[in-house]
Amino acid sequence: MARFLESSSPDWIVYDFASHWLPPIATNLGIKQAIFSIFNARIVAFVSGPLDSNSTNSTWSKPENLTVPPKWITFLTNVAFLLHEDLFCAASAMKGCDVMALRTCNELEADFLHLLEEIHGKPVLPLGLMPLFANDSDKSNNDNTWKFISGWLDRHDNGSVVYIMFGAKGTQSLEELVELALGLEQSKLPFFWVLKGVALEEELVVRDGFEERTKDGGLVWRSWAPQLKILNHRSIGVS
Repeated sequence: MARFLESSSPDWIVYDFASHWLPPIATNLGIKQAIFSIFNARIVAFVSGPLDSNSTNSTWSKPENLTVPPKWITFLTNVAFLLHEDLFCAASAMKGCDVMALRTCNELEADFLHLLEEIHGKPVLPLGLMPLFANDSDKSNNDNTWKFISGWLDRHDNGSVVYIMFGAKGTQSLEELVELALGLEQSKLPFFWVLKGVALEEELVVRDGFEERTKDGGLVWRSWAPQLKILNHRSIGVS
C-alpha cells in the first residue's frame, strides 16, 4: 500500500474505520486524509473521545465502563454500549485523519458534531442522511402492513405529510416532545408518527388526548414500519 500511494501521489484519501492502519502510512507520505463514517455523530463521539489523553485509557480500562456515557460528553444523553459491543478499531481510525465526514446532519446532531470538533480539533463534515431508495419489488409491497400504510399515504397530496420517528435511542426531552405534538396539532398538517420502541415520555404525549384530537389528519403507528418505503412515498414532505 505504501508503494502504491507513493507512486500514485493522491491529494486525499477517504477511508473507513476498518483501515485504521492507514493513517500513519499516509501521514508519512504527506497525504491528507478524511475518514468517512456511516455511524452518526453520537456514536463517533462516544467511541473516539479525546484519544491522546490519559483519561481515555482509564475510562476504557474495564468493559463495564463502556456501558455508561463517558465524561467527555457533558450534556444529557443515553448513548452507551452494551457489554458485547466493541468499536476500538473505529477509535484508532479517527485518530489519524485530517477531516471527519459523517452520515448525519446538523439538524439532528448539532451538539455531537460540535463536540467532535472540540475533542479532535479537526473539521467535522455532516454529509446528510444518505437515505437508500426503496426497492419497488421488495416483498413488503405485498404484506398487510405496507398495504395499509401506503393506502393511508395515497390519500394525501404530494409532499403534504410530516413523518416522525425518533427511535429507541432518541434524546428528545418531554418538553420538546410536547412542543412537537402541539405544533403538529396546530399546523393541521397530516402526519405519520412512529412510536414503536420509543421512550415512555413520548407515549405520554399522545395519550393526553392528542391522538383523538388529530385522528382525522394524523396517524400514530405503534409497530414496525417500512421506513424506506414511507420516506420514498410521494406524499412525504417533511421528516
